[in-house]
Amino acid sequence: MWVGKPSEEEVEEEDYGDKNEAEEDDEDGDKGEDEAKDAYEAGDEDGDEDEDDDGHETAAGAGSKEDEDEGSNSKEESDERQDGKKRRRTDESPMVRRSERKKVEVNWSPFLKEPIQGRITKEQQIYEYCTRRTNQAEGEDRCVVEMYDYYLTRAECQSLGPKKWISTVVMSMVAKVMVGEQLREGKVRRYIFDSEFMATLRDKKLRWSVFEDAKMLMPDQLGHNLGNCDYLFLPMLVFNHWFCYCVDLKNDKFFILDSLAGKLFKEKKMMAGFMRTSIIELLQACDPKKYGEDFQMEMIFEELPKQSNVDDCGVYVIKYCTEWDGRRRKGGLTMEDFSNEQLRQFRVNVVWWLVNHMRNEVRNKVFASVSAANRPKRAGKKCR
Repeated sequence: MWVGKPSEEEVEEEDYGDKNEAEEDDEDGDKGEDEAKDAYEAGDEDGDEDEDDDGHETAAGAGSKEDEDEGSNSKEESDERQDGKKRRRTDESPMVRRSERKKVEVNWSPFLKEPIQGRITKEQQIYEYCTRRTNQAEGEDRCVVEMYDYYLTRAECQSLGPKKWISTVVMSMVAKVMVGEQLREGKVRRYIFDSEFMATLRDKKLRWSVFEDAKMLMPDQLGHNLGNCDYLFLPMLVFNHWFCYCVDLKNDKFFILDSLAGKLFKEKKMMAGFMRTSIIELLQACDPKKYGEDFQMEMIFEELPKQSNVDDCGVYVIKYCTEWDGRRRKGGLTMEDFSNEQLRQFRVNVVWWLVNHMRNEVRNKVFASVSAANRPKRAGKKCR
């Protein structure tokens, strides 16, 4: 009886053994039989020399019997090795051809901490390049956006990175580009005040004067009349928190837009009264006929979706300035709710919009730098 003989099902399943392995197994079996035969003949020679005195079984007979057992054991061991190979092959998983293996493209970028499975989009490459933390040697002061008499460096763009607070420089860049695009179209409907003007308006308070601090906002300096706009947006930064005032000139209403309405409520309410008064003075200076001395605006704390973290308030303000129009949306609110993933993607979209803008004077330089940084380095011999 063979030890470890495979069942018929296992033999039928074993359909991927090759010819070379079968020949090696046959050679091992023949070698075992030859060794058994030699041992048997050697036993006969030894048995002829030794006999038992009592006439019973001779030493040769006993030796031949033992050698027969050794021969059979050797054959059984050879068969066991062969059967063991068959069992191991049947237990292993089926071999997969090299051409059938699933290949996943891995793109490596020096601006990512680890490789990303799949294809990296051009937008993602630009985003990583502009928001990655750098030092002066790596070009942190390198300009990546320059248009409308304003510019952004790589260091300043870092505030658009994941889980970062939006800086005042980025907010001003967004405001200038938004207004500049509308000017090129011939009509400014949504005017966004830059952070520098808002800081002056916030810090001076009662000392603020329209004709001293808002000269650049007069129609002859600005190139258009603020009184003819549909909306005026005033992004405000107080104690590292962004929120926004919105003036609806179509309905004469003054809105407070905030993704964390309960935070600093008293401070924002007191400041809102002063801001409303200052904007009324500004409108009366821009268009005295349309906005007379008795012009007033209703103040409204608008109910909006709340942010689920502490670092996306600036992203919400950019959303207000670019999308909010007072219309009711799904759920009865004037602004849709955003997931953290949508807000993260919006950061990527803002960087791509600024860098890839047709008016960006350094656009081609940034694209060339990103292409050079992502180009794989070829290993080669040094020239002597």
